[in-house]
Amino acid sequence: MPYAQPKALDGLQTAVGISGRVRAPAAVVPSCQLLPTTIGAGSKTGHAVSWEFENATGFEAFDAGCQKEVERHFQEWQSGGPARVKVSARVVVISVDFKKMTSLVDGSSRVRKIRRVRFSD
Repeated sequence: MPYAQPKALDGLQTAVGISGRVRAPAAVVPSCQLLPTTIGAGSKTGHAVSWEFENATGFEAFDAGCQKEVERHFQEWQSGGPARVKVSARVVVISVDFKKMTSLVDGSSRVRKIRRVRFSD
């Protein structure tokens, strides 16, 4: 079924079908997390990485607007920086905890598992 343009709901976006009905709750994700993508992060290992969050059906990549910022904070944490950081993304702010490997959208109570996937060049 084709979908209309996503509509913003209190900092979240959801897919709305042509009938105007909102899709299942699993379709509601922070706007930062809508577009699956993989980026080169320029890590010392020369690997490309993708930061992903857990949803109802598995894991999905954060969108490109978040990837570099999350990876930069991760590298800082690896060098003794803070384990918990806030990442700004479009209309939401996401709290990322590298020690627990979780994320939480400000204003939400849903904690999601995250993971860092590395791909060989």
